[in-house]
Amino acid sequence: MNRTIVLVGLLVVLSANLACGPHSFDSPLCESNEETVTFFLLGMLDEYMGRRFHEGGSDVVERFYPGEGREAAIFEACLLDYNKLAGTTQAVEIEVRKQGHIYLKSRAHCDMLNSFYDYGFESGVTQVSTGQRTTAESLSGAVFEGASRSAMLAFVSGAYCRYGDGRSFTYANSGKRAGLVVELLKEIGCQEVELEVTEGIPFTHRINFQSTAELDTWLNVLKGAARE
Repeated sequence: MNRTIVLVGLLVVLSANLACGPHSFDSPLCESNEETVTFFLLGMLDEYMGRRFHEGGSDVVERFYPGEGREAAIFEACLLDYNKLAGTTQAVEIEVRKQGHIYLKSRAHCDMLNSFYDYGFESGVTQVSTGQRTTAESLSGAVFEGASRSAMLAFVSGAYCRYGDGRSFTYANSGKRAGLVVELLKEIGCQEVELEVTEGIPFTHRINFQSTAELDTWLNVLKGAARE
């Protein structure tokens, strides 16, 4: 099994009960191929103030909060599914840090997902400790040009996996990501798509929508992916 679990302190030992692992989950996708798995992963990414990019690259594919053990496990399972579909054998390392944050690490997978973003470091912030620049960017709707309808459904399903509940999505300080989800919901035929923005710290973006039978098929597969 291509993964290494790095244990950091007693809290990490206790967090073993997260059951992060591909064998705990069926596929969360209605259609599983390289394109749909990739867009599902893109949909799950956190864009709180934008996705962070580091000059020289990074091996952190994604970070999950302490209460997101299930989501982290699904994300890892999809990374390993991507390996099979793309014919690669890239290892995925899991690191649970002292405060319980879960880091999924793989330079190859990080580079693959980052390649869908349009970013540069001209206006980036230079880190004193490394001398390297960092920047933040949000995914553009342009990545769906030429993509299949299934890719759109997979992206929305990935977003729902992490940010959805009932007939709504909730994001914090992620206005561009919320706007993209609104566009895609309308594109796949959802009705009564409404975006509510609450100003504060943080800004909250809540999307309400009426689903379609097609999207419900994807979301039902997602909800049934976790096995007890």
